[in-house]
Amino acid sequence: MNENGINRRQLLGGTAVLAALAATHGAQAGVHTGSDALVVDGLDTSSPLEGFIDLLETGGVDVVHKSIAGMESFGQILQLIDRNPDRIALARSVADIQAAKQAGRIAMIVGFQSANHLERLDHKRPFESYATLKSVFRAYVELGARLHGITYNVANLFGGGNMDHNVPLTKAGRVLVETIHEHNVVLDVGGHCAEQTSFDALAISSGVPVVATHTNMAALNPNMRAISDRLAEAIADTGGVIGLTALSDFLVRHPGVLDEHPEKSPRAQIEKLVDQYDYLKNLVGIDHVGLGPDFIWGWGPSLPHPPGADMVFPVDSMGYGVAETVEGFEDISELPNLVKHLRERGWSNAELDKMLGQNWMRVYGQVWGA
Repeated sequence: MNENGINRRQLLGGTAVLAALAATHGAQAGVHTGSDALVVDGLDTSSPLEGFIDLLETGGVDVVHKSIAGMESFGQILQLIDRNPDRIALARSVADIQAAKQAGRIAMIVGFQSANHLERLDHKRPFESYATLKSVFRAYVELGARLHGITYNVANLFGGGNMDHNVPLTKAGRVLVETIHEHNVVLDVGGHCAEQTSFDALAISSGVPVVATHTNMAALNPNMRAISDRLAEAIADTGGVIGLTALSDFLVRHPGVLDEHPEKSPRAQIEKLVDQYDYLKNLVGIDHVGLGPDFIWGWGPSLPHPPGADMVFPVDSMGYGVAETVEGFEDISELPNLVKHLRERGWSNAELDKMLGQNWMRVYGQVWGA
């Protein structure tokens, strides 16, 4: 039972829409469990190029949550869809996801990791009123935004980032969270967001699931991008889902290893990520575990971390050089390898179905409706 008097069983009841999805959709090759569950890549930041669609198809993905940063990246996604109308479609609803699957296309949903794009509309002056904030937010929703975060590592107008966990949700942040819920958008906390900001947002999110789309567990590796057991349990108590990232440093790098690896940690193996999945499942239950790999395919050398560039990602959280994903799960095409390792740990088909997509689809249906 959470502080709003809502228990997990009430929020896990499922909907007629989701039942229809299960009846009409088949699992893709490579991650097949014998069920009709959809496979959802719960957060991906890979470049919006045709090669990304190839990777999704190889991995057996039905739905991908593509992270965007503003209007330019939104436009790039629309261009990708325009170039590949027979392979991928923008989805704004569960019904759109169902239609895409029936047409043999991957459904792409879009969301924001933070609200930084809402701080300054034209990058010259701050918003003049909450009415402006609400109207611009609505414009993004009309375009297709369906998930939304608050901060990205450092504090902004709305709250604190993970470099300052004691910073609370601000007055503007309360308006933002209320606006997110008014528009039936999924609220994304934890990970990049301060713990206190996350708890404050949860406290005003009565009756709806809240998620952490892409994070890791601090109990296994105290990287600043990871969340505490306490926050994971609070997210689960809303009926929400926690997605786990596949970025190597978030699994192995933390302040305690700097003496041994001052600039770069050895690349993590896939077993480190599987450890995270096992830990989270045991902590909050399988109904609250999701795929949120945060892949960076296509960024290549354009995503380096040069010495001295520590304002957003200090060297104790991310080593210098090009960011790496874990060995054995380097992009979404290798999803079958993750499934193989989880099976070897004793995960059942029913558990895999939930983690691979049923949990995300349940949250989408409960927040968006049909």
